[in-house]
Amino acid sequence: MNVTLGAFTRPWNMLEYEGALDHLSRLFKVGGIMRNKQKLAISLDSTPEQAKAAVAVARARGVEIISFMGTTPNVAKGAEAAAADMRRNVDVAAAAGVPHILCTGAGDHKLSDAYVRALQIAVPYAAEKGVTIGLKPHGGITRTGADCRRFAESAGRKGFGLWFDPGNFVFYDNLNAAEEVKPMAEYCVAVCLKDCARKPDGKPDVNVRPGTGLVDFAACLRALAAAGFSGPMLFECLGGATPDEVDANAGEAKRFIESLLAQL
Repeated sequence: MNVTLGAFTRPWNMLEYEGALDHLSRLFKVGGIMRNKQKLAISLDSTPEQAKAAVAVARARGVEIISFMGTTPNVAKGAEAAAADMRRNVDVAAAAGVPHILCTGAGDHKLSDAYVRALQIAVPYAAEKGVTIGLKPHGGITRTGADCRRFAESAGRKGFGLWFDPGNFVFYDNLNAAEEVKPMAEYCVAVCLKDCARKPDGKPDVNVRPGTGLVDFAACLRALAAAGFSGPMLFECLGGATPDEVDANAGEAKRFIESLLAQL
């Protein structure tokens, strides 16, 4: 299985974007943008110049940005409005040379059909621009692996792909990620490496080091390998209350995943 390990900026969300990259770059050469200090360095509202600048900040540290969060704030207004949001994300990505947009669907099940139609409109546009719109499990309309597969089958493979996120299956619905990966694996273009544990009060917690929670990563990786997966795997959560603690967890998590990959 041909895999590139990297990390999102989220584990260092206690830092500004630049500071997060300083730490991320100590272990990884591939990165993705999520919120730092509640701000996104690239979003659908970014100008081409702002997006290019954010990518340049990462490249100056030896990190290639391959993804940012794609949002669809107007999905409740219907498929055309959601598709317009997706195209705006695509334009930003294309301008900055970022190959992937990572979307999280919608929480309201009633919006499922509109989201399918929005993808059918926007995905060909993304393909023309050389960008892949990604969708990951996030509860709501992407609750299960079968839900995710439905969107992939509707959108097609060119310009679209699924991101496997094992921790979210546990966090939102207490599902077995090693089973949920099976229906979606053949459509996966990337992975969010994330675990989920239970706090003493029983509440789920994804801010833990992968390998210390409820996800069976070995089984998940075997399923991906069986489906012929090849692509980036980015750590989304690592645990740790300080940047240095996150760094230490990142090293352990990286070694953990590398050891499992070596067994495939």
